[in-house]
Amino acid sequence: MAEKRLTANILLRYDSYSRWMNSDVILKQGEAAVATFPDTDPSNPPRAFGIKIGDGHRYFDELPWL
Repeated sequence: MAEKRLTANILLRYDSYSRWMNSDVILKQGEAAVATFPDTDPSNPPRAFGIKIGDGHRYFDELPWL
């Protein structure tokens, strides 16, 4: 079986959960967005991440979590 290799860069849209929920962004079909859920202490890095994949029609807050 032949093997094909592709070289690509993948760009993820990345922002805090609160900024995503207040945005009016419609993600393109297949476009990935990462939301960070920060610790209560702003000096600490984010504790958790969530990912949603766009369908080209719905706003970020309407999409299901991956």
